[in-house]
Amino acid sequence: MTYPLSLTDPNSIPLEDTKDPNPLPARAPSSVIGAQALIQINSIIANQNFGSCAQCQSLLEVLKFISLAAPEQGPAVTIALCQHYNLSPNCTATHGLSGLGSVYIQVIAKADVGGYDGQVLKFVFAQLSGFF
Repeated sequence: MTYPLSLTDPNSIPLEDTKDPNPLPARAPSSVIGAQALIQINSIIANQNFGSCAQCQSLLEVLKFISLAAPEQGPAVTIALCQHYNLSPNCTATHGLSGLGSVYIQVIAKADVGGYDGQVLKFVFAQLSGFF
């Protein structure tokens, strides 16, 4: 079998393979990250296998991801959660950017939500909202 010169010519073979064999997906826009976070949060809440503490800490982990990857989506996620679960009569005012939404996201960004910080946040949030 003889291969064509274009495949065997030593002058046309590149010295370095610059093409990445394992390309990573493109970064998702912030709005997509926020939408996916809401999907994950709703899945966690619908899952009956979680106890309330594990469920809450899992929710906080999703919110932590949002606070670090797309912080501008944090208040929108807190508003959507508030509206979906009827936590307040005026979710935009209480959980929005000019309300507590930005504060929640700032606190969650710095907290160890999988540990003691998450347990304290769950207790405080449960007292304020009656959610858990």
